[in-house]
Amino acid sequence: MKRKDIEKRLREDVENVTPTNFSAVWAKCEAEEQAFSKQFEVERERVLAGANGANRSGGKNLAGAFIALAVALFMAISIIIGAVAGWFNVKNPFEKGSLIIDINPSVEVTYDEKGKTTQVTGLNEDGRVLISGLSLVGESYEKTVDEIFSRCVTLGYFSTSRENNALLVSAVKENGVTDEKMTKGVCEIFSKKFVEKKMRGVALTGVFDETLKTEADEHGINTQKYALIQEYVELAKELGVENEIPTEEYKTISVREIYEKIEELEEKWMDEEVEKLEQNSISKAVEKITEIIENMEEDLDGKIELEDIKTRIENATTATECRMLVDELMRKLLDMKGPNAPVGPLRDVVENAYAEMERILRDIEKLNEKDGQSEEEKFEYREENFKENGKEPPEMTEDEVEGWQKENKDKYYNDWFALKKEWDKDRWYD
Repeated sequence: MKRKDIEKRLREDVENVTPTNFSAVWAKCEAEEQAFSKQFEVERERVLAGANGANRSGGKNLAGAFIALAVALFMAISIIIGAVAGWFNVKNPFEKGSLIIDINPSVEVTYDEKGKTTQVTGLNEDGRVLISGLSLVGESYEKTVDEIFSRCVTLGYFSTSRENNALLVSAVKENGVTDEKMTKGVCEIFSKKFVEKKMRGVALTGVFDETLKTEADEHGINTQKYALIQEYVELAKELGVENEIPTEEYKTISVREIYEKIEELEEKWMDEEVEKLEQNSISKAVEKITEIIENMEEDLDGKIELEDIKTRIENATTATECRMLVDELMRKLLDMKGPNAPVGPLRDVVENAYAEMERILRDIEKLNEKDGQSEEEKFEYREENFKENGKEPPEMTEDEVEGWQKENKDKYYNDWFALKKEWDKDRWYD
């Protein structure tokens, strides 16, 4: 191959493989260039020496020198081609996917192939309150996880005074396959945060119940998703409503849709609990009023009227109606005039009954008031009533906290959904 052919071939190769941003590629080749430069200088000197007649062999040596130079140039081009190939095929550290953080608030964090947050979604009411006002899009997943942990402490979902601080971490790639790298990384972040705060808490990566695993395998889905479906099924059965997730949809239904259905049932459960509290309040009112009337003499002026109000309270169907009737009854008792007015122990019974009813009905009003609050208002309410800022952490060393985590990890693995159920009972009011 002649010299001009070699030069033409090399020039074409360079033009074909060089990207637009050549300076960036060349910067990646600096190390290789330095290693190559000495060899290139040697070959260049040999060529120049041959061209100036330094070797008696003349044309043969000159041709050999040019071949040596061509080989050296080809090595340089090979290095550049390799760098360019690497430039175009740099593997990103992650694959696109989503991360579920399930505490009691449930949050979904979507991330890109660089581990950057693209969206944060509250999967239930507590989850939406938890992330209220946060702007995390574009942040690293580490910062997003750190912020979520801090919010959980501020709003009382994690507390130094409890021993059931636990959360479930589950990351899934865009293709539906579990993202073990992301899951493990997030789990480690949370575990370290618990240690830093001296909190008895664990971060879990899945549900390890053999029965659930076997049944999940039969449906062709992961255990975590199947356990979540079973939580919905159990709640539907408890409330006596129709199960809206048939087995043929287990594979296709998204985790977000399951959370939405669970939230709908939890709202229904909450309404029923409030109704039970109202009915319980009415029952307590009737008991107190009965006690008052039984202590009254038969000929006490106004007793018949009081009994009539009592009957109306027994038939009350709402907390508001009950409250109005109790107020009417108490005013009647306390406004009685003359020698037959209730005094002494009877008056104490009246005042105690009124105080108890005030407390019960005020609690119901708080629930009703909370129901109409915005997410921002609910955030402020939790921040004001449940934060632990300023409190000293318990006297525990880092080794003690880590030891606690190891001892309790298996327990929470197996009892995760039982633990969540207990949380719901503890927190439904607050």
